[in-house]
Amino acid sequence: FSLDIPANINLTLTANIGELSFKKFTGSKIKGSLILKDKKLFAKDLNFESCGGTANISGSINTTEKDNIVTQAFGSFDKIDVSALFMAFENFSQNTLEDKHLKGRVNASIAYAASFDSHLKMKMNTLYVNSPLEIQNGELINFKPLEGLAKFIQVEELRHIKFSTLTNTVEIKDESVIMPKMI
Repeated sequence: FSLDIPANINLTLTANIGELSFKKFTGSKIKGSLILKDKKLFAKDLNFESCGGTANISGSINTTEKDNIVTQAFGSFDKIDVSALFMAFENFSQNTLEDKHLKGRVNASIAYAASFDSHLKMKMNTLYVNSPLEIQNGELINFKPLEGLAKFIQVEELRHIKFSTLTNTVEIKDESVIMPKMI
């Protein structure tokens, strides 16, 4: 895939889209404002349903530099199926914590920024995420890194962990995931 927003198109659009799919992501009942100008796309108050929940996002995509597509977004998510979210976004280009390891519903706000090359491959060193979140009725299934706790708890107990509510802030920067607290 590649993305090139033409420089000669200036457009302001109020969108009402029934369904939109890109790779494994599908969104429906999409409403909001889109602005195309100077090789940039701006989205304002984009509301949609996806992954069993709802989202509201504002953000931008800047394609002025062909091999450095800069994206940023701010938004909120309500009752999103966390496993479906990881699947829709291809496990966020990582293979440590994957859709097969997770179950539950997430409510979150998010601040996001990242750059991509001309083939829409994320430049992982540019990824920044800050997201206070709450996962309800969650499960962590066969997550291998937890087996390191086996000296304190039997491995069988670590293979399928269930919890009613987990609250945390996840930050991703400098190619590291930071989770300072779990409540």
